[in-house]
Amino acid sequence: IVNLSGTSPVSNQQFINLNQGWTWISSFILPFNTEIQSLVAQVSELIVIKDLNSFYQPGNPNSSLLNWNTASGYFIKTTGASQLVVEGSLPANKTINLASGLNLIPVLSDQPVNIYTLFSGQLGKVEIIKEAIGLSIFWPAYNISTLQQLIPGKAYLVEMNQSATITF
Repeated sequence: IVNLSGTSPVSNQQFINLNQGWTWISSFILPFNTEIQSLVAQVSELIVIKDLNSFYQPGNPNSSLLNWNTASGYFIKTTGASQLVVEGSLPANKTINLASGLNLIPVLSDQPVNIYTLFSGQLGKVEIIKEAIGLSIFWPAYNISTLQQLIPGKAYLVEMNQSATITF
């Protein structure tokens, strides 16, 4: 008789739909393999994926985006509609540090998140929250709130007038 013991990581999956052209994405799952080349290999239609500072383009030796960061949002461009499957575990840390200026944030929740709840007590630090690719915005200085919830799988541009921390 052989007794084997140990633990295997709990596997969760998130299915992120990609439109033809540009899509803004994020994941509330921490991938088992964070290497960007491996993670996006399943998307044969991929042209480029980027965050605010770096990019990955298949076959381009100048690509500077090496690993998926769950604390970031991404822009992704594809030649056709596709789906990105992220398999991994739920992150223990669901806190995002926002810098003064422009941030590209993820949604670290499997449910839509209300902006007023997420930024509770810090709305005075928010200039604008905007769909990364889209027209809906939350602009408190002008009482514009066509964007009221952040949707899992999407990424959002957040302009802050001072640094802050949010927790999903």
